[in-house]
Amino acid sequence: MLETVLFNPHCSSKTRLDGKTAVVTGCNTGIGKETVLQLVKRGARVVMACRDLKKSNEAADEIRTRTRSCEGVGQVVVVRLDLASLASVRQCASALLDTEPSIHLLVNNSG
Repeated sequence: MLETVLFNPHCSSKTRLDGKTAVVTGCNTGIGKETVLQLVKRGARVVMACRDLKKSNEAADEIRTRTRSCEGVGQVVVVRLDLASLASVRQCASALLDTEPSIHLLVNNSG
């Protein structure tokens, strides 16, 4: 019983995120990928900022497939971000400033 209460893997919030933009780092697998899925299901535009573009695009395609039949889903966008490289961080930040009018949520999942 206690395990069910403390470790419930499902988000009970039904808050809609329509019109919101989220950036999630390190999200091509695991918790990060599931976070992206849940944000997209709630209508957010999610920028997946990851080091490996091939894996990130595969994860984004999977999320699009899983949400295809859902109503009110958001968009998934993939950008390259290697947090071990300051040049990559600057390039990603510059690209986000150029393409995103606002960033409402930041999930620092990497590492």
